[in-house]
Amino acid sequence: MKNTEMRIALILSLLIYSPLQALDFSKRQSANITKAASVILSNNHYRQQLIDNSISEIFFDNYLDSLDLNHQIFLQSDIEEFREKYAGFLDDYTVGTLKNESVYNATPAFDIFERFKTRLKERRADIEELLKEDYQFDVDDEIMVKRSEEPWPNSEAEARELWRLRIKYDMLQGRLSKDDTDKIKERLSKRYDRLVKDFETLETDEILELYLTALANAYDPHSNYMSPTSADDFYIKNVNNELTGIGALLRSNEGYCQIVSLVPGGPADKSKQIKPGDKIIAVAQGNDESVDVVAMKLNKVVQMIRGELKTKVRLTVIPAKSTDGSETKEVVLIREKIELKEQFSKARIIELPEGEGGKTRRFGVLTVPQYYDKVAQDTALLLQRLKKENVEGIALDLRRNGGGILPEAVELTGLFFPEGPVVQVQNFVKQKQVLNDENPSTEYDGPLVVLVSHLSASAAEITAAALQDYGRAVVVGDKSTHGKGTVQTLIEMNRFPGMPDEAGLMKYTISKFYRVAGGTTQKQGVTPDIILPSIYDYMELGEANLPRSLDPDSIQPADYKTMHRVNEPILDVLRNKSKQRIEQDRDFQYIQDDIERYLEIKQRKTISLNEEKRIPEKAEDKERNEKRDEERKARRYPGLKIYRITMDQVRDESPAELMFDGDNPEHYVVEEDTDADEETEGELPAIQEDSYVGDEQDEIDKRLDAYTREGVRILRDYIDALKADDKEPGNRLTASSNR
Repeated sequence: MKNTEMRIALILSLLIYSPLQALDFSKRQSANITKAASVILSNNHYRQQLIDNSISEIFFDNYLDSLDLNHQIFLQSDIEEFREKYAGFLDDYTVGTLKNESVYNATPAFDIFERFKTRLKERRADIEELLKEDYQFDVDDEIMVKRSEEPWPNSEAEARELWRLRIKYDMLQGRLSKDDTDKIKERLSKRYDRLVKDFETLETDEILELYLTALANAYDPHSNYMSPTSADDFYIKNVNNELTGIGALLRSNEGYCQIVSLVPGGPADKSKQIKPGDKIIAVAQGNDESVDVVAMKLNKVVQMIRGELKTKVRLTVIPAKSTDGSETKEVVLIREKIELKEQFSKARIIELPEGEGGKTRRFGVLTVPQYYDKVAQDTALLLQRLKKENVEGIALDLRRNGGGILPEAVELTGLFFPEGPVVQVQNFVKQKQVLNDENPSTEYDGPLVVLVSHLSASAAEITAAALQDYGRAVVVGDKSTHGKGTVQTLIEMNRFPGMPDEAGLMKYTISKFYRVAGGTTQKQGVTPDIILPSIYDYMELGEANLPRSLDPDSIQPADYKTMHRVNEPILDVLRNKSKQRIEQDRDFQYIQDDIERYLEIKQRKTISLNEEKRIPEKAEDKERNEKRDEERKARRYPGLKIYRITMDQVRDESPAELMFDGDNPEHYVVEEDTDADEETEGELPAIQEDSYVGDEQDEIDKRLDAYTREGVRILRDYIDALKADDKEPGNRLTASSNR
């Protein structure tokens, strides 16, 4: 199958969704979507399992946990009632075998959800009363760290006690941060008001998304249903890395949609009429009447602001300078394409001093955040640019790459070696397909190190595994990568009878992928050649920790030729040198200290709510962090220079930007977002989890973190080892078949 066909078959049908607001599906439409989902999963999922009683039980538990993961909203009596009513019968509801015509396939979703909203309002009333209490922080109350595996409360009184401890915990957190008591209570009140409001305003398509995702997760953790709005976001974030809108990051602040920042060159920025801090109170499409958006959910405001290219949107805005909110103005903007540039491939040039006399060595660090559409093309351009910059070698950074489009991963991997197999794919009937890089040329043939972590997943693992199997690169990182060795596809739900025009997408697992050597990354991940200390190794991360993940297996190797760029003698040298550096490196000493502290905390099942016991811990943490900051600020980096190259600079052929000069050091501190209660979602979905992720990425580009630093040093040692190996008799670079 050609790449274009594979892109369609294994990723999605490339339907471009128009920006949508949440939809209020009818009962019949919800039933039809539910029935279609059951057909898709039963017939096409890799497990090849009918929706039976065993799936029904898992489905039921998944849905309850999606609503109330910490088991503190529902009562145990609710769970028992619904378990008797639905747990063994969700299969019958879902596939439509019930004879009662008044019962729709999705009835349990809305029945359970209505009870959840009732209980949530009751909990909110309890919270309001609990916030009025005066708490004593000199008694030995404790709160359980993880309640997801505990029973639900048996009574209203027991539920109230759980929430008393929760509120006391939140109050204590504020006290330890020296916050004013009234301010803490006000913040908590707003937090839980927003929680209730968010669930109260869920449309039927959003409820159905929770419900059908619970069903899909009964098959495996990577299958899910996406409502039309979620499908729109998925396409923006994971395929095109662009949207049509005004170019603004938005925040929900006390019921207002507030501007946080503007995308340089976007419509909002170019208008010169909108500034950070402004509040949007109404949105109008073209010449239509304005819609009041005060107290509206942020994601709904976002969907209203997005739209089709070159269309008009009118925003009614309260300027940030208005002290009483009485001043308003209307801003008319024309939507444009906004590129999510922080997700594009990028590169840095690291200049390290070498000996005396001002001699330096140049190395490239090429970061690929995800496999988006045309990422291989972008990466090829960056490789060409790095070669022009005369770097000695390149570190390919996949540490935060969660995957993406499979054909892009195949094409990108092929940039580093001549044509040949990159990954094998096999479906549930054992039909195997070998996906090859069909381009005989090699974009970059020099020394290569691949940086990975537990966050490297799926397609990123394909690249790391192939380059390791070929003996093309040294893989460096955590003890293993994430371990996702499965392939998903998407199907548009509106192709089934009885559907609305926009019915969302079903994503489900259809096959597994395997290394060219025949092994699997499923649950096992990729084991690096050189392992660096990481706290991630001790967290419950990775595929092996996900419920219902598919089991690992293996198949026959593909016919490929190893390149022998990496061998055990060279790796032994690199490991020993890295180990010696790590033992002396202050940042890795901090990492090791964090690991030990994490393991100690991980053993705790409860957290003390006694202030006198918590104060020393807080003081110790503060002192530790202050000492680290002081030590880092006192460091000097003579001769070190870091340059950044973005895709804009590649296309414009502009010079690399100097981000850090060790001879004239400026020390950058990334401020944490201290107001965790302000919801930030933004028009830009790729940065919705962090208000300042764009700024933070700038800060990362300006400095050399411990892992990048050690990765570059390993690259330097690798280059030196290759040079030494070249002087030995024999031809190290002779390729040979694995068969």
